[in-house]
Amino acid sequence: MQSNSVSSSFNTPLTYQKSGSGPALILVNAYGTETKLWEGVIADLESKYTVLVWELRGMDDAHKPSDDFLFNVDQHAQDLGSIMDAEGLESAHLVAWCSGAKVVLEFQAKHPERCKSLVLISGNFSPFGPKPDCQTEWDKNMLAATDLYQVNPAARPFFYDAINTAIEALMRGETEVKGGRFGLLKMVSPKYIEMLMKPMFNEVSMGNYLQMINAYYKYDITPLLDGVEKPVCLIWSESDHISHPEQSKMVAELLANAESVVIPDSNHYMVIEKPGLIAEHIDQFAAAHN
Repeated sequence: MQSNSVSSSFNTPLTYQKSGSGPALILVNAYGTETKLWEGVIADLESKYTVLVWELRGMDDAHKPSDDFLFNVDQHAQDLGSIMDAEGLESAHLVAWCSGAKVVLEFQAKHPERCKSLVLISGNFSPFGPKPDCQTEWDKNMLAATDLYQVNPAARPFFYDAINTAIEALMRGETEVKGGRFGLLKMVSPKYIEMLMKPMFNEVSMGNYLQMINAYYKYDITPLLDGVEKPVCLIWSESDHISHPEQSKMVAELLANAESVVIPDSNHYMVIEKPGLIAEHIDQFAAAHN
């Protein structure tokens, strides 16, 4: 893939990758994850589409205009716009995974004319106004842990040690993970730890990540749903233990122009584990709304 840099609205580096040719299709990553999780999907789409992807910023202090600055959903949506501007794109198909879903919905709310279609895969919509109790154990524990991180700066070195102890245990293949609320990390497949938990291996990036996630979990995007007129495809698994499938079902019901695809025998990591099938659904939906 070709790597490109663009001047962002925050005068800090914004780098994205580009591959293929055809109608523009932009992949919006989850917070703190590497773009290589999309490799299988991109391989199946780049013959038909110009595929763009980037790692959401804010984990590394080099991306921040000041030490106390934290990227929020709106600022990630601004980055999406900056990439489209750099490529001279008036509009594009937008595809998001996990926490990238709110970024896409935020962008659509502000720039509906720039969105051809939206595909939201394993979307995490917490907190979910219409059904606030619809949360996974991952959601509940992550919010509680990040709340504690916010209010108790003196305990932050403990967070880093506890999280890395849990991650190291997982990577050794241990099934019992200690560490209080950080035992929730056992929900992340050990095969994908390094790809999905990149910020946790550095104390600075971990702090940025936890504070960004805390703000994410407190931002309810359901007021935006009434204004979504573009076609939306929600893809989820009934066995998703990270993003509650009931949220995707209800989002589909609340949208004016939405369809749903349930992937059998899958989980939160379908983008990695079933890239061919996911790419096929993305292609079919984008082609129908090109």
